[in-house]
Amino acid sequence: YGCRILCRLLEHCTAEVGTKKLVEEALEDSAGLCRHSFGHYVIQCILEHGSTEQQEQIVKSLMEDLPRHARNRNASFVLEAVFMHTDEQIQRALLGKLLDLGPEMWSLLTRSYLGSHVLKSVMRFPSDILPQAMGDIRLATGKLHGTRHGKQLLKDLGMINSAVGAAC
Repeated sequence: YGCRILCRLLEHCTAEVGTKKLVEEALEDSAGLCRHSFGHYVIQCILEHGSTEQQEQIVKSLMEDLPRHARNRNASFVLEAVFMHTDEQIQRALLGKLLDLGPEMWSLLTRSYLGSHVLKSVMRFPSDILPQAMGDIRLATGKLHGTRHGKQLLKDLGMINSAVGAAC
């Protein structure tokens, strides 16, 4: 698979001119690669080994259609990688975009297994922004109770009693 070759180049030859050109070409369609079955591996490697400018370019393309990316199986892995491999400033930009979309976005994310994983990555983010995110989740609690993944997220966040199933 070509994605493995690109990932190995990123791991071992990031500073090489040829590798930089390949990364630049890949980033021309970073949104598409984020959703691609194999392309998302390359984007995750760029997030882990690439420059700050490359990471910012990926996050910018994710933010252009964040709801779609957050619900896509492959792109959700990329979103998790943003919170694992980028600096706080880039993470804050993505988290800010999520917050701008409001409580409905949180509810939308918890309707799928993958979206709930993105939310769990967000909740591990140490920030002064998290109280706003928790407030938005509380506003969406009614809708979250109606989905299996929403209930699990509320349980994981300690917002629901697992024995009784009632909100805390």
